Amino acid sequence: MLKKKRHAYYEKLNWEREKKEEIYQAKINFFTNIAHEIRTPVTLIKAPVEHIMIQKDCPLHIKKDLTIIEKSVNRLHTMVNKLLEFRRIESDAYEIHLKPINVNLLIGIVADSFRLEAEKKVLVLISYIPNRKLLHGQTKMP
Repeated sequence: MLKKKRHAYYEKLNWEREKKEEIYQAKINFFTNIAHEIRTPVTLIKAPVEHIMIQKDCPLHIKKDLTIIEKSVNRLHTMVNKLLEFRRIESDAYEIHLKPINVNLLIGIVADSFRLEAEKKVLVLISYIPNRKLLHGQTKMP
């Protein structure tokens, strides 16, 4: 009798574990599909921005705005690709390669992406970033 109860208990635990795994996989699939859906419009925005940026008769103030758009689109594209890499990480088909970055430069890039929005709201965006170089004299983001 005790053996049957124990067996039933373990079967229930196994069933619950399988259900949790199914739910988890459904969430990951949804997440992956959404990331793919986001990547398409980001790519479709990126191409015309790049096309306009190379036009020689484009006024400087427009190029400045387009540079902000281009940086934001590139950042979105990178983030979506990282979301999709998550799926590969889950399947153990991904290797992590860590590398140092210039955090000061990163903060500057992020602050610059908000400057136009701040100007629209008549705000002054000030970012103080100490002038330090990354390891090995690197001054650019990889």
